[in-house]
Amino acid sequence: METGLKETYFLFSINQEKGNLRQRSQLSNLIMYGSLMDLAMKGLLKIEDGRWHFVQKDTGDPVLNGILEFLVGRDGQKTRWALRGLLLKKNRLVSQQIDWMRKQRLIQTSVVRFLGIKVGYRFRVNKPDKLKPELLKLERVLIYSRKPDREIHLLILLLGVTGQLKKLSPSSEMKTRVQNRFKDLQKSLLALQGETYSVIYKKLQEAMRAQHAAT
Repeated sequence: METGLKETYFLFSINQEKGNLRQRSQLSNLIMYGSLMDLAMKGLLKIEDGRWHFVQKDTGDPVLNGILEFLVGRDGQKTRWALRGLLLKKNRLVSQQIDWMRKQRLIQTSVVRFLGIKVGYRFRVNKPDKLKPELLKLERVLIYSRKPDREIHLLILLLGVTGQLKKLSPSSEMKTRVQNRFKDLQKSLLALQGETYSVIYKKLQEAMRAQHAAT
């Protein structure tokens, strides 16, 4: 299976010791906007002059397919209208993503119950060593200031906007360096990756701020 941004982000968000998800409350936003970035990287979504354009194609991923099927009829519309209605579906995306990753054997889950009532899941990453190549790429960019490829640039932004990059840094000095590099990559997103990813990331930030204000 080709692991996209949303899968990689999800795997990094799992606390292997406790079995919970870091930033669980923001996961629906991250899955939704990470999916949009995945569609863009597949060449199925593009934003030009504020208008969204889509290509109908089977991605082999039911989460991406569902989002694309919803959006394709809004081809040529501006951001507000292109995303209208999709936000109402984002909470369902988490359970769909969990089912998909479990089916692909990327994760294991066990049901957590309280007084006999299901209240959630405990998670475990299957073969966590498979994350080592991604960790190496993150280190090269964040610590040694190498120029990132598109996928790593976007992954850093997703991990950084939820504060998860700090979890990967062993010392306060390293945390500061990583945070400064993250801020630099935020500023350079439009210049390096273009309008499509810049608009999607901006909408993710807005969604996270709105959710935080609501709570």
